[in-house]
Amino acid sequence: MRITNSMMTLHSQRNINTTKELQDKYFEQTTTQKKISKPSDDPVVAIRSLRLRDSLNEVNQYVEKNIPDASSWLENTESALKNMEENLRDAYKACEAAANGTLTTEDKNAIMQNLSAIAEHVYQQGNTDYAGRTVFTGYKTNKTLTFQEDTTNLRYDIDESFSVKNITQKNEYTNTMTIPTNWNDGDKGLDQGYPLEKEMGEYHVDRIRLAYAKVGEVAPDMNVTVLKGGKTVMGSFSEFAMVDANTLPKSQKDKQLTTIPTLTTIAAQMTADEASGRVGTHTLEVKGNVQTERYITADNTVMEEVTVFGVDATGANTTTPLEKTTTERKADGSYTKVYEDFATNKKTATVKAKDATTGIWSTKSLDSEGKVGQFQMETISLQEWEKNKFTEQEDDPTDTTGEKKVYKVPNPNTVYYIPETGELILGENVSQAFKQDALNRENNKQEAFKLDVTYEKSVFMRSEVRPEMYFNCVDKTNPDFKEHIAYTRQQQDISYTIAMEQELKVNTQAGQDGILSTDIGRDIEELVNAIRASLSADEKVKKVEALKENPLYADEEHQAKLAEWEEAANREKTYLEDNLRLLFTNGITAFQNYQQAVTLAKTDVGSRVSRLELTKTRMNTSKETLNNLIKDNEDRELSDILIDYKAALNSYDSSLKAAAKINELSLLNYL
Repeated sequence: MRITNSMMTLHSQRNINTTKELQDKYFEQTTTQKKISKPSDDPVVAIRSLRLRDSLNEVNQYVEKNIPDASSWLENTESALKNMEENLRDAYKACEAAANGTLTTEDKNAIMQNLSAIAEHVYQQGNTDYAGRTVFTGYKTNKTLTFQEDTTNLRYDIDESFSVKNITQKNEYTNTMTIPTNWNDGDKGLDQGYPLEKEMGEYHVDRIRLAYAKVGEVAPDMNVTVLKGGKTVMGSFSEFAMVDANTLPKSQKDKQLTTIPTLTTIAAQMTADEASGRVGTHTLEVKGNVQTERYITADNTVMEEVTVFGVDATGANTTTPLEKTTTERKADGSYTKVYEDFATNKKTATVKAKDATTGIWSTKSLDSEGKVGQFQMETISLQEWEKNKFTEQEDDPTDTTGEKKVYKVPNPNTVYYIPETGELILGENVSQAFKQDALNRENNKQEAFKLDVTYEKSVFMRSEVRPEMYFNCVDKTNPDFKEHIAYTRQQQDISYTIAMEQELKVNTQAGQDGILSTDIGRDIEELVNAIRASLSADEKVKKVEALKENPLYADEEHQAKLAEWEEAANREKTYLEDNLRLLFTNGITAFQNYQQAVTLAKTDVGSRVSRLELTKTRMNTSKETLNNLIKDNEDRELSDILIDYKAALNSYDSSLKAAAKINELSLLNYL
């Protein structure tokens, strides 16, 4: 085959272009020191580069964003926990010093101010935030844990559950002295002497303390875990023990229901409302064999019928009702509830209402056999409690032997709800029944005793915790029932992804069973009140001592009467100082427990910080490894590039010379 001059020229040009492209490629590489400038240069390198860079971007997200954010969150949490721990340690030290020493007036004032400051500061730590997100509030990071100012325009229904361990003993005192300012002051003057038959008395009561003081006046709903038909349900507190009405004291007998109330059916109420042009909200819900029908009237009266139907052999619902609970709950907090057991054809009614004359809220029950609820609940103001507690019964007591005193208040079968202090004072029989029931359950390996209390609160003071952070509750601030907001207490973990398929919990949640229990504030509140009472008793002693030193009362008669007052004042001082010492002694254990809870939380946070640091180290190593792999895949050494560039340049020069030689040939060279 003859090679023509044109073919040689074409081949020569192709060599020139190829070597020129190589020269340009290596020249560009000397600038970028990269193997490729576009995917087509080397698809294998390009694909490998994309994969490596995707991995690097993911690792960078962990190293540069997620891990630093998680670290900052944990650091803020750990710092707040350290401050809490220090606050609680200070409270513990104050209790320890006060319980084991004699306190002067100055000491008491100093401890009172210190404890008040601790109470406020320890809860302020609960509002610690990171980047505007509160760290102790679970998912509700847009809210502070506590109220930042006194608030009176809210309304919550709060649910609290108590075990028998929450029943604690409290000292109560009667006949607190009032020192008259004048010698002659009617029958209270110093000239009358101190009536020894009215000396201060010390009594012990069992009580359950709510999470808050200054709660609503409406009597709470109280329910106890009971067993019905082999299942555990919540039974109304007033149904806890049904007895013959004749066995009750006259004072309680007069307050009982005499007939089971008849409630308007939902269908009848709907018909009446429609006829009058009023419109309510009707819903029907079926879950398993439980049917719930609810109707909310235009004036926010809630009517509810919960029916439990039987099931056939296949598990399908039948039309046979087994039991039914009908409730009418009014907007003011009163309600009437009727429970029907169709198997026994028996009914039980529970009514919570406010007495129109006395204004006292109470809860009471009656069954179809005429038995009444042995136990009942009454609202009593702190003023009435202090005025009437442990005064002897005025009507006929059941105990005719006279061996046991019967008091007007507290009645042994009554729970007294004191809104100002947020306490449930348990009558003696109530407390014994609860404790015995708890023991029976434990011995029979049944579900533990539990008392559920639902109460209202609308006044929240600065530094008090928000109910939705601690309890199941309903925000009823909006009077429209449909606008009520229900909150369910649950463990809410916030986690960061800190590595491939590795998450780390960063938050620590405050609550009754962990850090920042409301009991901390309540314990300090009781200590402060006890200190104030003790300081008041100190002042009474000093006042009587000053009167004894007054020359106007130096005669024997005056001194004798003042001696009676002094003796009584010192007795009151001794009682209240002993009570204060007892509270401080109990405070030692309590604040140790609170401190321990914080220490455990701090240890947990510390362990998470350690795991985060290990992951951070591993991710930094991964980042370095990926960078090296990307460098090996994409980069070239400059010396290698220059060698290739020199070779390409030589090839290019050779191509040019070859082309020049070809162009020198003529036709004669081929002849």
